[in-house]
Amino acid sequence: AAECAGIQCVSFHGYNGTPTRDVRSLIEHVQVVLEALGPGRAIFAGDFNTWTEPHLDAVTEVLGTAGLQRAFSWQYPGRNFPLDHVFLRGLTLLQSTTFTSEADHL
Repeated sequence: AAECAGIQCVSFHGYNGTPTRDVRSLIEHVQVVLEALGPGRAIFAGDFNTWTEPHLDAVTEVLGTAGLQRAFSWQYPGRNFPLDHVFLRGLTLLQSTTFTSEADHL
């Protein structure tokens, strides 16, 4: 995690290897990165590769136990489910926007 103005920041790219779309491996990846965060305000954001609702529910639950709440999500063009998310702790999202890109990464 990096820190800027007293806010810890994580730019995350979630597990998407073999076996692909394995929820357990994604959660293990999130937990390892989560260990780098200390207490206090934080942004944990990026391409989580949440291919299904069970993926997103599992990620949301794990980050929620650390006080991080999902603040914003967006879809990759051509997909019906968001892969990319922003989770916040001790912060409030006031405004958000997306831009069009061929990449599905934050």
